[in-house]
Amino acid sequence: MRTELEPESVHSAMAGRGLARARFHQHVFVRHRGTPGELGWLDVDWPGASRVDLDLLRGRLSAHFAG
Repeated sequence: MRTELEPESVHSAMAGRGLARARFHQHVFVRHRGTPGELGWLDVDWPGASRVDLDLLRGRLSAHFAG
């Protein structure tokens, strides 16, 4: 994420559920440079907000993972 998007910061949150069916998932959030400080994490639409084609980004990110 840092290499491809050059964000101000990258954050991760993991969530798990239940012991009998132990599983978890991970969310990765980027805070783009220039994001107004008063905006929360879910506020993604603001003048000057970064726009990325998700299919292209997925391809670029996959190059950073082995196998």
